[in-house]
Amino acid sequence: MKNFLQAIQLLDEEGDDHGPTQEDLEAADDDPERQSNNKQWTLLYHAFSCVEKLIENQDKKSTIAMCTELGLPKHLLLFAQYHQSYWIRLVCQRLLGHIFSSQRESKGDLIMMLGLDVPEQLVNFTYDFINCLNKPIYQEEMKNQIIKNLIFLAQAMISKQQEDEATPEVTKLFRKISYIGRKAMLDIRTSQDCLETILQFFQASFALKVGEGGTDFMKLVCGPVLELVYRTYTDEQYAKGSIIKDVSLEIVELLQRDLDKPFFIDTYNKVKASILQKRLDRRVKQKQLVATEEGLAMRQNKRSRK
Repeated sequence: MKNFLQAIQLLDEEGDDHGPTQEDLEAADDDPERQSNNKQWTLLYHAFSCVEKLIENQDKKSTIAMCTELGLPKHLLLFAQYHQSYWIRLVCQRLLGHIFSSQRESKGDLIMMLGLDVPEQLVNFTYDFINCLNKPIYQEEMKNQIIKNLIFLAQAMISKQQEDEATPEVTKLFRKISYIGRKAMLDIRTSQDCLETILQFFQASFALKVGEGGTDFMKLVCGPVLELVYRTYTDEQYAKGSIIKDVSLEIVELLQRDLDKPFFIDTYNKVKASILQKRLDRRVKQKQLVATEEGLAMRQNKRSRK
């Protein structure tokens, strides 16, 4: 395995990390020559596919242990976030899914399996993972794998923080995911896959547990979820009967059904009021900008007539 990773330039001759950095991968996005050269990614894709076959057909536990020892998980996370090739990102998502599945089956130490130094780094790993949502998703396989991986990481993060008697950071995590969805809405041509993935993740996540019951988890994430769902629920650019509109409606109905009625109504109204105020502020600023531009144009016209 060591020779194999050296052959695809993820390790140097001494067996130390030699893979690309985030800056390298982001620079490749802006390099048309590298994007058009299939050799830049096909070798890596076939190499990762071979690793996947080893996991599926050989001893899964020992193969994953070897991958962890050689630092492969952090490369998978980096490529899943930033590689320009959809196929590289997809195979990395699948390989991460195999690692998570193995941990569930073996009840092994996830921190060790991911090659992390301390348990607190699991939170950073999860926050980094959601950057995958900023890349095009395209197909159902990618969408489903991202949702499965996110559910696993969210539950692992919750469980680890409960063991440490720390306050779960799921609210912050969901707020960041919600923000990615709201940012995606700015371009309807490219937002559909991202929004469908996020909304279906939100819906699936309601089965997660914090404390004694699922409602504790729903209370923690209700606000961040509604920050996005209220917009997709009311936005006329998403047609009635579309996946985005239907899942948004289902999420609102689930929250309304399972949460205390006063809590849901209070949270919903606060989110609604905040969004409407922001929309009003934007309209006022836009009018002020137009008025300023028109005033400047009128003054310039006066000067030119003199």
